[in-house]
Amino acid sequence: NSAAQIERRVRAFNPVPMAFFHLGAERVRVLQATAVPAPQARPGEVVGLDAQGLLVSCADGGLLIQTLQMAGKNPVSLKALLNGSHPFALHQVLH
Repeated sequence: NSAAQIERRVRAFNPVPMAFFHLGAERVRVLQATAVPAPQARPGEVVGLDAQGLLVSCADGGLLIQTLQMAGKNPVSLKALLNGSHPFALHQVLH
């Protein structure tokens, strides 16, 4: 899907049924995201990771994930998550 479609789903599905992706066997909830221009890459590929958020390539554009919730954890901004250990890496593909 396009980044704009996914951004709308993130807003519409919060708080129920909740937008999410899988990171290995772990389900990660997406609480806040914005559609932005992004370099062309495989859909689901992490193309940026910084204090602004986790930039994931989509079919059209990119989705900048700003707030998420790891399984069994409290919601956290990407800026705060990056201050500690985190499971994300550039060029990783999320499902």
